[in-house]
Amino acid sequence: MTSAAPGSVQPASVSPRMAELVANAIRLNSIYTLPDTDAADAADGAIAALVNHTPTSLTDLAAKLLAIAEVVPVNDCDAYVLNRLAEDATILVGEAR
Repeated sequence: MTSAAPGSVQPASVSPRMAELVANAIRLNSIYTLPDTDAADAADGAIAALVNHTPTSLTDLAAKLLAIAEVVPVNDCDAYVLNRLAEDATILVGEAR
């Protein structure tokens, strides 16, 4: 039984749809800082798609929470809560293996 390192989910165990949503949100968010309205709209759409997608497994939930914690700007309190939830889900994924 292997466990995922805190703060990471093994990509091979994430569903293809969740992996696609996470990759799009992270990729488009990285260009969001450019002064381009189309890029900002695309990043917002990718993040909304990720947030609104229902995970099909605990692994997908962990990947979703980790990605949201990375790309969504939140205040310090919200960031702490979101990161703790992501860490908890990642730990549970490791224990489930």
